[in-house]
Amino acid sequence: KLSMRTLSPAQLKRVEALFADIPSRRAPGCAIGLARAGEPLLAQGFGLASIEQDAPITPDTGFRIASVSKHFTVAAALLLQAQGRLGLQDPVGRHLDGLPDWGQVVRIEHLMRNTSGLPDFLELLRLGGVGMEQRLDRAAMLDAIRRSGHLNFEPGSRFLYCNSNFLLLGLIVERLAGQRLDAFLQTHLLGPAGLDDTAMLSANDNVTPGLAAPYLPDPAGGYKRALHGFEHGGEGGLVSSVKDLLRWSAALLQPDSPLAALADPSTLSSGQPSPYARGLEHSQWLGRDCVGHGGLWPGYRTEFLLMPAEQLAAVVISNDAGRN
Repeated sequence: KLSMRTLSPAQLKRVEALFADIPSRRAPGCAIGLARAGEPLLAQGFGLASIEQDAPITPDTGFRIASVSKHFTVAAALLLQAQGRLGLQDPVGRHLDGLPDWGQVVRIEHLMRNTSGLPDFLELLRLGGVGMEQRLDRAAMLDAIRRSGHLNFEPGSRFLYCNSNFLLLGLIVERLAGQRLDAFLQTHLLGPAGLDDTAMLSANDNVTPGLAAPYLPDPAGGYKRALHGFEHGGEGGLVSSVKDLLRWSAALLQPDSPLAALADPSTLSSGQPSPYARGLEHSQWLGRDCVGHGGLWPGYRTEFLLMPAEQLAAVVISNDAGRN
């Protein structure tokens, strides 16, 4: 049964119906969280965090939240901006050595808003025959970006989702802060916000208590472990829980939040609006304005969605790659 009773019985039944297929079988599942004006309405797990250990998913279960990490990386860079250590219009090459001459100036703001024109290093590696199950560190990912001497378009002229932007942004934070991104985030963002279940985990083979195992549907029936060997950086390295992301959503939804700049609307050089803000994306649901981000990595899927006018937050995370 659901752990919180602040929703109506009819609403609770609707939530339970979404996950009705999970309790009847040994399967991975989902954690779901809902909050209004910073107060949790619902936090519950369905299914197993580990099929092997018969460990259930709870609101405290950790998952890799993949690209939902991006706005945390932007928040770290904005802290450095507030300290006068970088400017949003700074050329990226001012803070990172060895980048190619792309023939155009790529700026920090372009990275944050996915308007740089850079090729995505994940696509570059896939085109080179490197699958995600292979072991690859961040230095190799940076090398892939450095070897690519072209841009897809003039910076600022288009929106194109690109993991290279946030890998570079995370490396810039590390260089300016003089410490690894995980340590900077913990000291300046995660710790002060009370996010006890949230951490930047670059390596995939660390033993991490409370972390859900990632699964893929097995064509032969049942499930198998999802394989991924890539290290993570500013583009997608965070592990978190529904409980922590609800607490974080309360900070983002405060009208006077210093994090409000993450959701600032974006305009392309043509004057047309872009859906992407700074590590967050604007959208609509049933005619209502939303801002948030999704995350996808082998065996993990995340949706982090805020409705500012209604002061609502919804978080759903799964360790089942086959579940939408």
